Amino acid sequence: MRSVSGHWPETGRGRQSMVCECLRCRTRRADGYVERLASQSLSTALRHAQDPWEQFASEAGRASTTTLPQIDRKLHWSAPASISDIINGRTPTTTGFEDKGKLRIYRITRGGKDLYFGILRGLGQSVSGRIKNHLKNTGWSVAQRKLSESKQLAKLLQDKKKTTFVRYADINAPPHYRADPKYLHAIGLQAQNALHPQIYIPQNLTFEDEDDADGS
Repeated sequence: MRSVSGHWPETGRGRQSMVCECLRCRTRRADGYVERLASQSLSTALRHAQDPWEQFASEAGRASTTTLPQIDRKLHWSAPASISDIINGRTPTTTGFEDKGKLRIYRITRGGKDLYFGILRGLGQSVSGRIKNHLKNTGWSVAQRKLSESKQLAKLLQDKKKTTFVRYADINAPPHYRADPKYLHAIGLQAQNALHPQIYIPQNLTFEDEDDADGS
């Protein structure tokens, strides 16, 4: 007598693997597969369309940080020239005080003390030209000079021209920075803040007066 129980596993496997291969059933399975694929593609497309808005919402609600390159540079100052020599045209052309179109920072000193820092950024500007412009900046009241660094300098330069000196440094931007007036402005402000010149107004963010920044 045959053992019935011995045939159950085989029968079970046959039932589980039984798939109809007729044309009608195969067509039905293919249609179902296409329908599922189309549904998944539509869901993916809708999700991608929503992602920018979701990302924007995420950015708006999340704090972030940015690491900036460090400005750490040495300024190489030129040999000094006195205010007297500059205004009387006694600085040789080789000294560079007449050069125009350079990105430069200049410092004015007297008795070993820094009086003022300025920037040179206009195509038609030279260090000697800037000094001469400072000396023309007169005729202002005490109250007006109090609010302006360059007007204070004009008053200070009226005397001791032979013992007041000017030096300049060329500013070339390192990698990751743009060599432009904004970078020059940042270096000028950094020098002012670090070297503590006598003429320094902390609340003046423009570094020099608007009437001095016309690039002429």
